[in-house]
Formats: sequence, C-alpha cells, structure tokens
Amino acid sequence: MDDPDSYPVAPDAAEIDVTRAVREELLLAAPRYVQCREDCKGFCPQCGKDLNAGPCGCAPAATPAAAVAALKDKLRSN
Repeated sequence: MDDPDSYPVAPDAAEIDVTRAVREELLLAAPRYVQCREDCKGFCPQCGKDLNAGPCGCAPAATPAAAVAALKDKLRSN
C-alpha cells in the first residue's frame, strides 16, 4: 500500500497494536513550542535570561541567511 495513513493488518490478527499510530498522531497534535502567553519573548538560548525582563548581553545568534552570506564572502575572498 502506498497510503501513509493506512496500517496493514494480518488477516488472522487477533490484536492490533496502535501504539505507533497513536504516538504519531499525539506528536503531530502537540504544539511545537509552549508559550506562557502570546507576547512571551521566551528565554535567551545562549545564557537563559528571561527576555521578558529585558534584553541580555549576548551577541545576536547568526541566522542561516547570515551564515550563508558570510561563507559566500569568504569564498569570494579566496
């Protein structure tokens, strides 16, 4: 079967193990990140400071786009 939403069952099966299917559905239904409120800024991923109390002193994390641009500049200079 090519349908990812189907689970084959043996014709003589007396029990069906739905553990994998239930686990998958629960993981897909759960929110990826939990927020205490809509406007929550969370914690700094580097030092752990509560960003709702104010900014921390950490340097901003490099975005993937910035990393690619830096690599591109480095390759051009070589």
